[in-house]
Amino acid sequence: EGAEERVQEAMKIGASGYIKKPFLPEEIKRTLSSIMGEAEHGQRYYDDDLEGGDF
Repeated sequence: EGAEERVQEAMKIGASGYIKKPFLPEEIKRTLSSIMGEAEHGQRYYDDDLEGGDF
């Protein structure tokens, strides 16, 4: 199994991203910023749903 197949499988089961070696600090920052932005967007969407819910 090659690296590309492992990346694809990881993405299928929920990985938010990956960083190839060797990597630069800027790549880590960019990837983490992207992941954190997705998480924040998802949390806001979830919070909006709760406000309209019947809890």
